[in-house]
Amino acid sequence: MEYPGRTRPQEESALPQGRGESLVAQLDSAVNQAEQLRDQQIQQQYSDQLGVFVQEKTEQIDRLQSSLAESLASEQAQLQAIQQRAPGWTAGKKAHAQWEQQVARRKTRIAQIALRLDRVGEIEEAAGVYAERKIEELAERKLRLDKPELAQEWDTIQHRERQAAISAIESTQSVGQDLGRSLTLSRVVDGATQGKLR
Repeated sequence: MEYPGRTRPQEESALPQGRGESLVAQLDSAVNQAEQLRDQQIQQQYSDQLGVFVQEKTEQIDRLQSSLAESLASEQAQLQAIQQRAPGWTAGKKAHAQWEQQVARRKTRIAQIALRLDRVGEIEEAAGVYAERKIEELAERKLRLDKPELAQEWDTIQHRERQAAISAIESTQSVGQDLGRSLTLSRVVDGATQGKLR
């Protein structure tokens, strides 16, 4: 005597296996979507933080330029005051030598400040090696120092995206090479066929 219940589990086991593969595919898809969402969030967080640091560096450069410009104006005013207090022709050699030293020191200081001001201006306007602007490179360095975990996660995502792009390019090249071989073989076959027909 057969029990209908015994054959039934075997029939049901075949059904869930098909559903199981479908569930695994759905789970893989959900995991991939979750990873993509997380990657997007990390990239957005990195971009936001980089924007904050770029703004901070821009403000820092503005403050530095203002400070240097003020120092330059002050030094130039002091030089002008020193030059106006030149010792008279009746003053001794020592007084003239001291006055000339003061003038030389002020001129040297003015040249140093002007050079620093030029360098800061160049940083603000210069193009970077790895970024569009030098300020962005400086901001990215600061971001990497202040938030190393975020930078590492961002690097990992970038590496994964590059690897995927390389794989896509390689598969495209492979398809192109296969297509090229097929065309070459068809030409060889066509050439051999035409040779036999002559």
